[in-house]
Amino acid sequence: MTNGFELAPMKAFLKHRKEFFVIDDAKQYKRVTVRLHAQGVVLRDEIYGSQLRTKKQQAIKAGDLLVAEIDAKVGGVGVVPLELAGAIVSSHYYLYEIDEKVCHPRFLEYYIRSGAVEQQFQEVVRGSTNYASIRSHHTPELQIPLPPLDEQRRIVARIEELAALIEEAQALRAEAREEAEALLSSELDRRFDRSKDSELPPRWNWFTLGDLLIRGKDGIRTGPFGTLLSKSDFRARGVPLIGIACVDRDKFHPDRCDYISERKADALTRYRLVNGDAIVARSGTVGRCCIVRNVGGLAIMSSNLMRLRFNTDECDLSLVCQLLNSSALIHKQIDEMCRGTTRTFFNQQILTSMEIPLPDVHDQHRIVAHLDDLQDQVDELTALQEATQVELGALLPSVLDRAFRGEL
Repeated sequence: MTNGFELAPMKAFLKHRKEFFVIDDAKQYKRVTVRLHAQGVVLRDEIYGSQLRTKKQQAIKAGDLLVAEIDAKVGGVGVVPLELAGAIVSSHYYLYEIDEKVCHPRFLEYYIRSGAVEQQFQEVVRGSTNYASIRSHHTPELQIPLPPLDEQRRIVARIEELAALIEEAQALRAEAREEAEALLSSELDRRFDRSKDSELPPRWNWFTLGDLLIRGKDGIRTGPFGTLLSKSDFRARGVPLIGIACVDRDKFHPDRCDYISERKADALTRYRLVNGDAIVARSGTVGRCCIVRNVGGLAIMSSNLMRLRFNTDECDLSLVCQLLNSSALIHKQIDEMCRGTTRTFFNQQILTSMEIPLPDVHDQHRIVAHLDDLQDQVDELTALQEATQVELGALLPSVLDRAFRGEL
């Protein structure tokens, strides 16, 4: 008894169905999988019969209970949705028909999502000395609080009403977070998204990125490529090799680096990175930029990066990086300069020819201070929103717990 609900074994409404058929090599089939921790039955892939090694499969029906032989103990259980009717599963899944005159499929589905079924399967496995997976006879022996069918329908309707409210609140929080994160880009665009024929404020001028680099060959350098550096040079430890994974929007992640030997690094010292260098991704996340910080010793950049050293008497390095990462003006130029190519790829000519309007360096510093204050506010707001999302995420499990204790 669970607060007025009698516990009943699932065999009161489950019937094991074990019907296999032979796959037709010429036909295409949907395969499904059950997500762990009661996250539902989902499409895995679509595949031709000729690609399947095991020719005997099971066809699932909408409303079936699908139980993974091995993963049931970690919540690999779910009710098949209508859109996946006719998909196939192997013999490593158990299929059960649900008698809807006894148990509403959605009632069972929410009970599974409450975690109670996963917990019971774990107890089955712990109580066995011979195997870590479940057998077909285990599922019908699981217990479920089973009120009359009308009460099940009422509980399902109430759960779905509350779930819809929770989902709406989560969507609003996510939207608010996106708007908060867009504030910085909006502020950059308000100041810098200008056309070349527009009038600039006093003490503003147009510059190419090339104009802002220090003079000489060290102003810009592309990482080593070709025979200079290959995958075979990578080591488990050694000198850090800074790659695309280390470059986030305005944030440097040296912990995501690869490594090369000291001997190899000595041969690549012209590609060395030092604190204060700007590095830009030239493929993948093209144009993403950050400033190198907290590098204590020798570090080398990889082939998919470009290193830029700016004249700080003319520009604020932080501002230039933020413009590269977030300004519409820069993104328009990337699109225009890379149009017609099969994939976006930076080179030195494209990067150095990009144009931006800038005030004098003192005004740039003031703009950066304002942007930093704005970023602090965004970070604070984002942290609050994340905490709220965690609280909202805990609401549905609480609702389900109350529902199956007869308190909803």
